[in-house]
Amino acid sequence: MSTSVQVLILACCVAGLIGFLYSWFRLLKTSSEKWFCWRDWVSLAAVALASVAVFLRFVMPAFWGSDFGAQVRVAQTWTKVSVRICALAPLLGFLGRPRLIAPIASACFGTAVFWIMSTIP
Repeated sequence: MSTSVQVLILACCVAGLIGFLYSWFRLLKTSSEKWFCWRDWVSLAAVALASVAVFLRFVMPAFWGSDFGAQVRVAQTWTKVSVRICALAPLLGFLGRPRLIAPIASACFGTAVFWIMSTIP
């Protein structure tokens, strides 16, 4: 893999992290200022879905067996599930707060790139 591709992958992951931090910060700040309206709840659900996808990446090794082939199958299955979660979250985010659409989309894209690139054997 060339250096430019590695830099691009790293930039996607960093942008995803920034999107996560901004989205969570903005939603938590909004919750302390006023009551949540339906758009805030939808944005919260989208960020929570993306957070579940990140959480699954770090829980996955607990379900690995001792056989390498089983580990690869588990990684492939969990990657499919998590990338689909990352594809669903921005669609849900489009119904939420307009200010959070881009951060949620970048967080989901960064998470999907992280999943795909971190489970390649």
